[in-house]
Order: sequence, then C-alpha cells, then structure tokens
Amino acid sequence: MNTHGLSYRILLGIIGLLLMADSATLLAQECPSTPAQLEILLTQCETISAGQACTGTGAMLPLADALDSSAPLALRLGAPDTAGMDVLLFGGAQLADYVQGTAIQIDIRNRMGYNLTLRSGPGTDFTEAGIFRYDAVYSADGRDAAGKWLRILRDGQVAWVRSDLIAPVGSEALMALPVIGGAEAAPPGQQLVLTADTETCAAGGNGALLLAAEGSAHSLTLNEIPLLVEGGLLVMFESDRLVFYSLTGSATVGTT
Repeated sequence: MNTHGLSYRILLGIIGLLLMADSATLLAQECPSTPAQLEILLTQCETISAGQACTGTGAMLPLADALDSSAPLALRLGAPDTAGMDVLLFGGAQLADYVQGTAIQIDIRNRMGYNLTLRSGPGTDFTEAGIFRYDAVYSADGRDAAGKWLRILRDGQVAWVRSDLIAPVGSEALMALPVIGGAEAAPPGQQLVLTADTETCAAGGNGALLLAAEGSAHSLTLNEIPLLVEGGLLVMFESDRLVFYSLTGSATVGTT
C-alpha cells in the first residue's frame, strides 16, 4: 500500500489526533476505531492491484462488486502495472458509484505571440520536435512532476512544451493533468461517489484516506469535486459536506 514515505503507524497517529480534535462526540458514538480499521486495511491489502477492492480479511474483488458494501474497504485506482492511488474507506463510508472515465485532455494555446519550440521530452536537453505556432491550439494530456512541461498531441505524435509559455483555452487547471513519462499512455480519469451510512457510524467517523504513490500525482473526481493528490489526503463526512485534510505532500481541491 502507498504511505508516501511515512511509516503507516505515524500516518495513523496523525489521523487519530485529527479525529479527536475534530469530533468531541466521537467516543460517545460507539464508532469503530478509525486508526484500527485503517491499520487492518494497510496490512491485509498490500498486494492489491489496479481496479480491485480489498476487504479487511484480505479478500480481493472487482471494484464493480464493491458498490454499497458496508465493510471497510481498500480500493486501488489507476492503470494496470502502475502504483496508482489507494482509497481506504472507514467508518460507514461506502462506494456508491465508480466510473472509469476517459483520459484527461485540456486544450491549450500559445500565449506568447510567436512560435515556440517543442521538445521530444520534458526539458531543453531533449531534441527539438517541431514548433507550436503562435495561433495553434493543441490538446495536452499530461505533465511532468513539477508541472513545468506539458505533453501535447500533435499530428498523431507527442511532444512537450514549457507550461509557462501556454495557457488553457478554457478555465481548466493544468495541474489536474496526470504526471506521465515520455511516450506512455495517459491514465484514464476515475469518478467516485462516496456515501456515509450514519447507522453504522455517526457523522464524525465516516471518511476515506487517499494515498498517492510516492513521487506521483493522481487526479480523480470525488462526489463531483475534482481532486489532484500528491501524497496523503483525509476526507471526512461532516453533516452534508466533505472536509479535506492534507496529511503529506500536497493536494488541490476543485479547479482553482
């Protein structure tokens, strides 16, 4: 499982402190221990693969078969043979819907007013791969880890352009693009819908822990909210809203 370079016990300790500070009634709710549930998932689901769900007993099943399960679950998102992202559901949190979307693409334009040099990879040390005309529009499907270079699709080939020289045609956030390598296929986007079963656990103890693999970023849509996670993100149900806590690395919530 992904713990973003932290001992999972340290990570669970941080979560336990957050829950104690955030919900004074948690102990009175007879709610299952969140750190204990997460520790079981982290230890039992180490061999989980992309597109699978894992129960606290270590049983693996397809994500489609995990809908509305009342048991704590670990979900692995991402393309096969990649680290992807782990989503650990605890308390009364349930997976209500899952859609394997298409790869994210954002139309970009040249904002400099002159032709730009394209590269075969994300850096000036890569060979030239053509020009980005001053009046052209291309689709970007990925970026490097720092967000300084974007990969574009051009005449059936891929090339890279500096991100500070272009602008999105619309209002999309370029950092929402997935981090990808030179010629690999862009990973498809995922859309999750989570609900909270308050009969299992009252509002203060339902949520999900999102863990991106160390050194990678993962974009998804959670309950219609775009997320970009580069580390660990705790999501808690509070009344009729979701509350987000960035634990490690960084996270972007929404499109800005």
